[in-house]
Amino acid sequence: MPWTAQIDTSHHIVELTYSGIVTPSELKDALVAAAALSKQHNANLFLADCTRLVGGHSVSDLYLLISTYEAAGLHPGQKEALVLPSSQPSKEDVKFYEDACLNRGYLAKIFTNVEDARAWLHKWETSV
Repeated sequence: MPWTAQIDTSHHIVELTYSGIVTPSELKDALVAAAALSKQHNANLFLADCTRLVGGHSVSDLYLLISTYEAAGLHPGQKEALVLPSSQPSKEDVKFYEDACLNRGYLAKIFTNVEDARAWLHKWETSV
């Protein structure tokens, strides 16, 4: 499986890690898992580590995925820290994803390392 989803219970952060090629179907599976963890643990902060992401899906796939967030139980106002992948095509996809999330009311922010992403999410802990 090219993704994992887990919960950081001490900070109520849903952590997703992507690696290699992630198909549109696998992106949807990751979304369902993340939404379930979010609901189960009352977590509204997300960390997506895309540093090992290679691709396997299109920008259109990402846009369609975002359009299903509310139906999956994710709501505007939730925060997601995205850590950029090293491959250039995937970087562009992550940047598009950030913009598309912001346009729909989901606060997403890109980082170049996991430590900065976590620090940004920790600032939101008391406000969610």
